[in-house]
Amino acid sequence: ILGAKTHDVPEFGTSLPFIIISTGTLGCSLVSFHVWVHPQHESWRIRRSMQLNLFIVMFIVFGASSAACVMQWKVYQTITQERMVHYLVIIALGLISPELCATICEFFTAVNCPPVANLAHDA
Repeated sequence: ILGAKTHDVPEFGTSLPFIIISTGTLGCSLVSFHVWVHPQHESWRIRRSMQLNLFIVMFIVFGASSAACVMQWKVYQTITQERMVHYLVIIALGLISPELCATICEFFTAVNCPPVANLAHDA
């Protein structure tokens, strides 16, 4: 990982991305067992079920990352509280921003959403 040698705590700077990736992979594996889909469900209902699974994975990843940051701050005292808060904000924004972008794009492209429905109605 680039910049690991210049990081104040190299072992933490290199381990945090792996904690995020590994807990994300583990979380996706766990929630992939249950996607609520039936033939009578509409597309929006399936999407909401998958979104719920995604939020569960986000919670797992943020929990594991938070535990690692708190441990580095409280137990090992290798990072300051301010730096820990910065890490947590960056992790939260990194987890939320892709789903926010997908939701915005879905609003303007999905058949069930008002912009596309209005165009289809006017056509």
